Amino acid sequence: TADAVFFCDAHAAHFSRTLEWTDLTPRHTTGFTTHLFTPESLLEIVRRCYGTAPKGVLVSVPGTSFDMGDELTDETKRLADEAVALLKAALKPPGTTCASAC
Repeated sequence: TADAVFFCDAHAAHFSRTLEWTDLTPRHTTGFTTHLFTPESLLEIVRRCYGTAPKGVLVSVPGTSFDMGDELTDETKRLADEAVALLKAALKPPGTTCASAC
């Protein structure tokens, strides 16, 4: 079983220009699409099915352009890479180095 689950998403940079790490609480919602079906909803389904849910964390990267396209802006790419590095560090087994575990 998992001790924690991380959800990654983007948020509009005008709300915050930094990476945001938010602890999540299982919560029932009535959404039926991925924009309305939240990570909290998934945690609630897991809790109902298995009696417990892992710790949930939302890692949100500021985005500056949400137009259709296949590339990130330089700033968003830099912050996404930073988020990946932080996630790798958080997920590495105790007593290992990132070189051996990542």
